Amino acid sequence: MKKRFLSIILFYLLISFSCKNKEAKDNISNSSETNKTQEQETLNMRENDELLKIKFSEVTVSFPKSIILLNEEEPIIEAYQSDSIHIIIEMGETIEGQLIEIITDNLNNMKIEQCYETSITVMNEGPHCDLTNWRHYLSNWIELNKNTNNQFICYTYEDNEKEIFPEIDIEELKDAVLVHCGEKWHELIKEKSNPKEYPFGVGISRYYLKITGYNEKEFVSKIIILENPMGC
Repeated sequence: MKKRFLSIILFYLLISFSCKNKEAKDNISNSSETNKTQEQETLNMRENDELLKIKFSEVTVSFPKSIILLNEEEPIIEAYQSDSIHIIIEMGETIEGQLIEIITDNLNNMKIEQCYETSITVMNEGPHCDLTNWRHYLSNWIELNKNTNNQFICYTYEDNEKEIFPEIDIEELKDAVLVHCGEKWHELIKEKSNPKEYPFGVGISRYYLKITGYNEKEFVSKIIILENPMGC
């Protein structure tokens, strides 16, 4: 009787283990299929994006067109004779987390790096005056990683990184506001004593992308300067 009872228990344990093992395999299979679907959806979205192409002599750089402010509909900027170019980011957009495609037949040991620059802004509820031609904080260069589609992924900064700024004297700041923003803005801040409090603020005013490599033995460096509208 005891042997029969033990046999029954063993039988049910084997069935339970078999079911759990099958369930685990099904979960792994479903997870794998979900990841493949998400990757394909991301790839499809990327393939459907219209790209802005910046053509230097040695390399072509492509961004999603929707994040860049353009005066013309033609999504190509020719910069064959230049080592640097300025472009403007659309209001409310960012390059952070965006994908960049690099096409080159000439550069070896190529890499792309990113850094940013902060500026002070003076706010008056909605309106603001940005001191983009005064002092700045410039971050260190960070080399961008590639994804599985051989696209570079723009670096995403933490909120506290976007607020870094050198120590400044409040009176120097007031003088700068008078020069760059005018008397109306100077009146707004003339009694203020702390440059780290409202109506002063700090934000990213420019991003820089640097593409470097070697064309045979010649070192090549191209800079893309992306003006970032502040106050949004």
